[in-house]
Amino acid sequence: MFEPGSSFKAFAGLAALDCGSVRVDDQFNGNDGIRISGHTMHNAENRSFGTVNFAEIIEKSINTGMVRVALELGKEQLQPYLVSFGFGEKTGLKCPGEEAGILRDTKDWSQLDLAAASIGQSVAVTGIQLARGMAAIANGGSLLAPRIVCDAEGGNQQPVILRRVASETSCTIMRELLRRVIESGTGTWAAVPGFAAAAKTGTAQKAFPGRGYVPGKNTSLIAGFLPVDDPAYVAVVVLDEVGTDPVWGGYTAGQIFADAMSRIVKLEHLPPVAALQ
Repeated sequence: MFEPGSSFKAFAGLAALDCGSVRVDDQFNGNDGIRISGHTMHNAENRSFGTVNFAEIIEKSINTGMVRVALELGKEQLQPYLVSFGFGEKTGLKCPGEEAGILRDTKDWSQLDLAAASIGQSVAVTGIQLARGMAAIANGGSLLAPRIVCDAEGGNQQPVILRRVASETSCTIMRELLRRVIESGTGTWAAVPGFAAAAKTGTAQKAFPGRGYVPGKNTSLIAGFLPVDDPAYVAVVVLDEVGTDPVWGGYTAGQIFADAMSRIVKLEHLPPVAALQ
């Protein structure tokens, strides 16, 4: 398990879109520092962005903006939405040692918990949960039962749809916002030449029992898919305590995402949408 960090903004943001509490052009204060229940929450590197719209919050991964979106949405809508996506429960993948992750009941959430969860803190996920959730955004809102494919024949099985978790309209909007993450936001290092990819980056501080969040300990990650208009592949890259500078998920995991997806599109002979550079 690991805290998903800002990659979770894709799901908190989708919840806000789906519940009608936010629109793409709605504006929020994106400056650094927002006080919640006696605790000040910050943007990465304490950066201030001024007045921003919802699209920019996703694109630039603005913590204070997302917290304000979540406060308008409310815990009574966000927590059940995350549950419907399968967070906090095992996926049913028949793999030894699978964890359920951490997602507490709504009654146990404070305002600070609501704010923290919206930016991927105070919750924990597994890689397969994150991949399944991103696949639901990619396919238009259907949560699928994951399976391990051992050979080419296994890949020909029909997917098992567990339930609908989001509207097609909201997923279409979020896909476009996640495209902007790679085109001009925090995920530019994850770009795949010739293809329109979409993703959400994350850089989560690591918490240790009795110590809280420890400086210098991070989980760097990215979760995304391509092509945006007709998604075929989802990829999740999670790095534990990378030693690079910078540690940002977009820079570290993003480059692995780009390399892996570039190989996949060549192997599968997917037609590019633009001339390869």
